[in-house]
Amino acid sequence: MAGIDEKVTICEHRGGEVKEIRIEKYALISTHTARRSFATHLQRSKVPLSSISMALGHKKVTTTMRYLRLGVDENATILAGSSFFKDFEEGE
Repeated sequence: MAGIDEKVTICEHRGGEVKEIRIEKYALISTHTARRSFATHLQRSKVPLSSISMALGHKKVTTTMRYLRLGVDENATILAGSSFFKDFEEGE
């Protein structure tokens, strides 16, 4: 239904050997994948980290931070748009 049924090649490590296998893309997605994606999308929507942590049922925010997938470039863009740096530039 989602249209992710094409086959992809992945490397699998077994017994000290690396094997390439072809598998349907949907077989690589689990409920845990969806949970991590949910957390990342909330973060990108500027939902506070403490709220994301509560939504996931984590006791510690540090656990939630491990769920988030933010690339270096994406993080730089977020920092560049921060009011901290805008206020800093205006104060010069």
